[in-house]
Amino acid sequence: MIVSDVAPGSPAAAAGLRVQDIITSIDGRPADNLPSLGTRLFMRRGGERIKLGVLRGTEKLSFDVLVVELPHDFDRPRGSGRS
Repeated sequence: MIVSDVAPGSPAAAAGLRVQDIITSIDGRPADNLPSLGTRLFMRRGGERIKLGVLRGTEKLSFDVLVVELPHDFDRPRGSGRS
């Protein structure tokens, strides 16, 4: 999985991930496709940490990244009363 975006101030940026890094593993398990990556991230709770194996050029790196939960639309209060 190639990192295509790293938001400034995000946990990924704070950990040191860069655009075009290649994520090779999550917590020691291969990250060979997007569904497996998404599943492993989805199974984590905010505040937990994941360890990402990354290939940057020819260099193999490891990053400890904080997991954050983003609010979902159904978590937000409905202030307008509209359906």
